[in-house]
Amino acid sequence: MRGSEYGSGEAPPQPIELRAAKPWVPTDRLSHEFEAVGFFLTGHPLDDYHDVLEALGAESWAEFAAKARMRRVVGTLAGTVLATRQRQGKSGNAYAFVAFSDPTGQFEAVVFSEALKQGLHAFTRVFHQAEARSAIWLTLLVAVIAVPVNMVFGVAAAWLMARFEFRGKALLGGADWRSQVLWPTLIGLGALVLSSLIPLLARRRLRPAPEAL
Repeated sequence: MRGSEYGSGEAPPQPIELRAAKPWVPTDRLSHEFEAVGFFLTGHPLDDYHDVLEALGAESWAEFAAKARMRRVVGTLAGTVLATRQRQGKSGNAYAFVAFSDPTGQFEAVVFSEALKQGLHAFTRVFHQAEARSAIWLTLLVAVIAVPVNMVFGVAAAWLMARFEFRGKALLGGADWRSQVLWPTLIGLGALVLSSLIPLLARRRLRPAPEAL
């Protein structure tokens, strides 16, 4: 009898019911993978930038390490920052250790005091550029618009899904997840188009009228 598999009179264990959950976006999935096991499993954050990095002449860590085993080499590497540790030498100058990761492995670099000072100066100098200020302003504008829109839509969708059963409920749940990704993108694209049209419209309005003959 089937009941004998679990002992006399014992009921079989109840199946585990898993709660339905929204799928993670790729960046969140990679982040949780790294937090859980210490490295990326299903991909790498730099995978989407492969063509850009190749055009910039960046080597992978595996290629650079293979060359470094045979001779002294200088190269360009790209990686996501995993951790930083800043120390102070006997002379009082600060230096840092930075851990990086790329699709072929993890590596660590030493940033000496001279480069560390130049890096901080270059970082602060960026904020004096008009392009950087424009990009920061555009980012803040998109956030200010997208966050309230996402909140209103998300709260309304959550209330409907929690209170009612209706056709298309799963579709609404998927739309709610996609809206969190699409709204900032659409609003940012609209802001870029609008910012590029405003100077054109202004020039057309300021164009002097032809003189009467």
